[in-house]
Amino acid sequence: MSDELFKDFEKYKKGEKKPEKTDEKEIVIRFKFKPLMIERLAYWVVIVALLVLLFINPLAGLIKSGTNVSSAPEITAGDAIVADTVETEEPGAAAEPPEDTDTPVDKSLSGKITLVITEIVTEADEAGVPKKVKEVLFSMDNQDEDFRPRFKIFWYDSSDPDEIKDIVRADATFPTLLAGEGRDYKITKFISSYLSMDNAAEEKLYVRVYDAESEEKLQEASKTITD
Repeated sequence: MSDELFKDFEKYKKGEKKPEKTDEKEIVIRFKFKPLMIERLAYWVVIVALLVLLFINPLAGLIKSGTNVSSAPEITAGDAIVADTVETEEPGAAAEPPEDTDTPVDKSLSGKITLVITEIVTEADEAGVPKKVKEVLFSMDNQDEDFRPRFKIFWYDSSDPDEIKDIVRADATFPTLLAGEGRDYKITKFISSYLSMDNAAEEKLYVRVYDAESEEKLQEASKTITD
């Protein structure tokens, strides 16, 4: 005990002070976060950021361009909805004339349709007399407007009654023939292909062309079958 007092006295004389004891305590604060909470927080941050971008960008574009935001009435035409917009013209601007949408008329066309029977192929009996039509070949030149041709074939002689003259031997429709075009045709299928047994040598074959859409007769060609 005396030794300790002596050491304290010596330190006091030398100007050393005895260290003072402090009651300082270290405080530690800990926060616990679950992974689910962090994930939800990130999710909401992303949503807020997207909403901010969604509202800021359109408003910024409108302010920059000086456009007034207004709701335009809509006109419903069938299934299509067309916005009714009003355009303003600058002072002094002349209105452009409407474009001419009419199809130009080709003045080089004569307006005529030429139909020519080029060949009639028949089948003869043992005596060499034609008894049956196998093929009809013909050509047509269209110097009129576009149309889809429908051909009807007849054959008869001048003495046949109207019932025979009205019999359609073949009926065929072909693709559209454009104005200024020519085309060769061949008919090989017939509703009735046999000729008259009494007067086949005098029978004539007729090819009549109609507009397939309007059924209007446009032209006719004829040829004696035995020629």
